[in-house]
Amino acid sequence: MVKSLNMKRIIRIAGRGLARAVRSTCVPAFCCAGLAFAAQGADVSFGGRTVSYTGAETNWVDGDLVLVYTNTLAAGTLTLPAYTKARLLVVAGGGAGASPAGAKTSQGGAGGGGAGGLIADDAAVLSKGTYTFTVGAGGAAGSDTTQAPGLNGADSFVQFNTVEDAYRAIGGGGGGVSTSVDGQTGGSGGGASLDGKGGRATAGQGQDGGTVEVRRAGAGGGGARAVGGSSETINVGGNGGDGLESDITGVPVVYAGGGGGGSRTGTGGVGGLGGGGKGASDGEQGQPGTDGLGGGGGGGSLNKAGGRGGDGAVIVRLLQVMPEKPQSGQPIPYDGEEHTIVEPNAAYTIREESVVTATAVGSYTVTLDLNDGYCWADGSTDATVVFT
Repeated sequence: MVKSLNMKRIIRIAGRGLARAVRSTCVPAFCCAGLAFAAQGADVSFGGRTVSYTGAETNWVDGDLVLVYTNTLAAGTLTLPAYTKARLLVVAGGGAGASPAGAKTSQGGAGGGGAGGLIADDAAVLSKGTYTFTVGAGGAAGSDTTQAPGLNGADSFVQFNTVEDAYRAIGGGGGGVSTSVDGQTGGSGGGASLDGKGGRATAGQGQDGGTVEVRRAGAGGGGARAVGGSSETINVGGNGGDGLESDITGVPVVYAGGGGGGSRTGTGGVGGLGGGGKGASDGEQGQPGTDGLGGGGGGGSLNKAGGRGGDGAVIVRLLQVMPEKPQSGQPIPYDGEEHTIVEPNAAYTIREESVVTATAVGSYTVTLDLNDGYCWADGSTDATVVFT
């Protein structure tokens, strides 16, 4: 089982060799690891083309260009000169744990926040143009003195030119408390309080929050992979649901874990793998979800607030620029040497009857069929016949 790492360690491992740029805006998870945030962006060569970006940390992994966006204060951008094969991971902000200030014994504990919604697309084909990435912040923490359900996290989304919802991950649901016993609906649902229901998750993005079987403790928030744990023992909060693992950055990391349920005067639930905050035990505040992972915040204890949700992230891994469509009519030099008419490429298959090399003057035909998941640099998908 892959362990959930703290963000400082994650960034230190995944960020080795990151391109440094002008420091302007501090993203906590990156700054604490001593890495600069590329607020002013850069141009970089990828696949023989110039790719432009702002607001991202970058890294090269096995020849792929990885861009990590975590700034919740300003959107980042990516401009592609041609259709490009890519992987995407979009994680919304996690929901906050509930705050049970002044709750009586009969009023139960506080539910943990649900993880931010998670969308993973490992076979994306991105069009030529400019993409804008908005990263959702985690739900704000509550107060030690005011009883309130946890606040939902904010959405993370990708906008292509004027199309805003190319990808949209929904913010995690806040945890429930006695004044609002159900967990909040979100990317993953918040954990319940008393006899409430766990918050409902967004289909394809997360799991529901847990329910309460016994009083005095809240249920765990849902994670991207697992439903939030129920509160089944008196004074023991339910565990947060575990998140999902991705190696998009080059190392396996678990994202979007749910927050543990808080106990009124007992033991809080464990946060889910993937940045879920621990639920509060007696006299403690709920722990925050981890920024950059979209973890849910832990539920609070008597007169102690629930933890805030962790901020989300958008990660793009560029795999291959789609090839230019070969043009017909290109002459072959007559110099007695063998010349290749069309070079092999993972994007297409050369038909068996094609003539791919020639030494003499003449007419040759090469027919190319695009493989699944590929297109030409201009976005077209037709078979191409090359005559010389």
